[in-house]
Amino acid sequence: MVKWQTRQFQKLLPKGLWVRVPLPAPIMIEVDIFTEFGLKIANGYVRIVHGGRGDYMEFTDEQLVKENIFVPVQCRFRFSSKKVYYNEYRTIDEGFVKIYHQRKPVAYADYKVGLWYVSTNNIVVGGLSNLLIEKGR
Repeated sequence: MVKWQTRQFQKLLPKGLWVRVPLPAPIMIEVDIFTEFGLKIANGYVRIVHGGRGDYMEFTDEQLVKENIFVPVQCRFRFSSKKVYYNEYRTIDEGFVKIYHQRKPVAYADYKVGLWYVSTNNIVVGGLSNLLIEKGR
């Protein structure tokens, strides 16, 4: 059990009261995720998050293929900054796809601290055969 409090419950409960509820395990959707250039970036995903800045696919540490991403030099400051909401990574292929690791909650989407995100505009879901069909090869 963990402490959990949401804005909806705050309006219903006396000030300062916490509600204990079990958190469900994330649902893991097992499908390979690639960049448009065929680089595998994840072994499945948790969910699609619809936010103020578009749709993003959410991954756990275990699902992300970390050897296929890196931190650009201009983004290294984020790791020591207390002001940023995420650490930025990029894929090692020509797509240079932005993948980020959430550090703080935001008001415009339900991003979870500690999870990874990539725009659904920058990926292909499925096996290599799906990727080749998608690219018209």
